[in-house]
Amino acid sequence: MPIQQALKLPKVFIFTAFINFIVGATLGGIMASFTSLWPVLSAYHAELNPFGWLTMLIYGMTYIVLFLSLGLKLPRRWQGAVHVTAAEGSIVLILLALLLHSPLLDRVGLFVQALTPLLFMANILSMVISRKRSRQVASFPKHAEQAQLEMEATEQGQNASQSLNQDPRPRLDVASSWSNEKRILSLFGVVSELKATDKVAQRGTDVSLMIFIVAAIWMVVASCMQPITWPFETGRTPQLLVYYGWIAGTVLSVAMHLYPRLFGVRSIAGWYAQTAQVAWGIGVLLFLSASFWTPLETIGGRVVGLGIGLQAAGFLATMRAGKSVFDKQNKFHTLHVLLWMISWFFAFVLGTLLLIGISPLSLAALHLLFLGWITTLVYSIGYRVFPLLLGKTGPPRVIAASQAVMAVVGAILMPVAFIRLMHGGQGAFAQLALGGILAALGALIFLLQWVLSKPQKVAQHSESMT
Repeated sequence: MPIQQALKLPKVFIFTAFINFIVGATLGGIMASFTSLWPVLSAYHAELNPFGWLTMLIYGMTYIVLFLSLGLKLPRRWQGAVHVTAAEGSIVLILLALLLHSPLLDRVGLFVQALTPLLFMANILSMVISRKRSRQVASFPKHAEQAQLEMEATEQGQNASQSLNQDPRPRLDVASSWSNEKRILSLFGVVSELKATDKVAQRGTDVSLMIFIVAAIWMVVASCMQPITWPFETGRTPQLLVYYGWIAGTVLSVAMHLYPRLFGVRSIAGWYAQTAQVAWGIGVLLFLSASFWTPLETIGGRVVGLGIGLQAAGFLATMRAGKSVFDKQNKFHTLHVLLWMISWFFAFVLGTLLLIGISPLSLAALHLLFLGWITTLVYSIGYRVFPLLLGKTGPPRVIAASQAVMAVVGAILMPVAFIRLMHGGQGAFAQLALGGILAALGALIFLLQWVLSKPQKVAQHSESMT
């Protein structure tokens, strides 16, 4: 199966995620500018950010990683169609319920939303079973040329990894003539020297998905146990599980997998990664227990903050911005590196604030989580991977840099404004409005610059993937 054909489903998830993000960010900008609309628009914003934006993005990126690193693909196309329809359809149902004030429609939306992680897990199991039945060893065994391409890319990844202990200088100059397909495979290939942290990352993604399933079912049960009135609350615990268990946990795990592959530096030590993950896991368990004893929520927030802060500190301490892998074919390399470091600085700030006791569901914490840390991280990875996945040249550097500046400034202004509001700061609403507008513009420009950019010219000597 050609790579670009196999990536159609992930692209649908990712494109849909960005559409949802632009709508959510626009609503956020409107709320920031006109605070009287908070009671009206906040529920839409709260649905679109974690479920429409980040959850859809996680689905798409996971399908990409499973295909490129393990060669796993859905045996039937309708499985992917059902998943993406249910995932986006549940969001549409809940938004319509908010618009129509329909508790029955909202419960139907929550039920479908609870099914989506189960469909996701079923699809993953289906891919694994399908591969075992076909007795395929290589990712693309039906095409010898493709299998050879993947083998060469994996060997290059192993050679780069072996050189980590010898020379920290740029090591991907040899890849300057590679096709996009081979370069994608080199980023996601299996590297024996990274097995320790890859194992931790795999465990983290598995646990995060289980947490999401628990939280989604919890929301359905909580809604069904209440009278059919409007509005109703699903409670704080499932929100904490979704935000810090599913979304933050998945991002922590995926970043642990990508970090050494993107930058060619040593991964953080296995014991250190495990320590950060254990702290995160204990904190999430405390969130779960907080439904029985409320003070555990604050303790859980502190422990989760410790886990996030530890991993962020580990990345920042081992990062060598000036010596990271230089990709000659990627004109956004410097921007990619800077945004990565900024995103993990946001994560470190979030971890620190949680550790000293800020509420994990406060607007300051949530905007640091979603907008400062994770969205900036998406921009960073996007500038590195999107030219390869989409086959696009991307925007001029000045436009990309302007987009990054707007997004980062907006991501700084909004949490700071919310902290100022918590302490009765004067002028915080103007700051909030400016931050919301900049963040929304940054999101819109990021999507449009890839949609409107020109396709890359394919060299005649590029390897065939068909």
